[in-house]
Amino acid sequence: MASVPNRLQEGTNYTQAIPLINDNFDKVAADVTSLGAGQTTTTTVTFSAITAGTTFRDTVVIVNPGGSSSYPYITAGSIIAGVSAIVPSMDVYIDTDNDSGYLYPIGVSLSVAQKALAIDAKLDLTTAGGVASLTISGRNYDSSTHTYYVRIKSAYFSSKAPGSFS
Repeated sequence: MASVPNRLQEGTNYTQAIPLINDNFDKVAADVTSLGAGQTTTTTVTFSAITAGTTFRDTVVIVNPGGSSSYPYITAGSIIAGVSAIVPSMDVYIDTDNDSGYLYPIGVSLSVAQKALAIDAKLDLTTAGGVASLTISGRNYDSSTHTYYVRIKSAYFSSKAPGSFS
């Protein structure tokens, strides 16, 4: 946030108060990046041809810029030692990638059978292959085979490097 919001004084008339109130609204954090959070790149993990009753699992690792992982990975916006807080975002598309009509569970093109899915994500801040990881697991409860496209992105607050002061 750029500066401290204005305080209205007793007796401030309407025409003087409106610009101050509007300025206060402009100073409110619009999203987590206004509070100093970093954002990762986005990756898509594809679970192809998952048959009826089958479970699936994969791990996505957050790495520093220039880094890589044997798992699918997303890249932090800047070099970080670790994360002190993270908010993962996950979109799941069923059978058709990146089409809002097939976005689980609200896509208007999804059939009741396609929505027969259980999906979960577990966040791990102690991973050895990067600064954090997200393990995605799910199960196809439909009687048909489906492909699941899972798009992942995260907002994060980096932890301080050892020995640093804030």
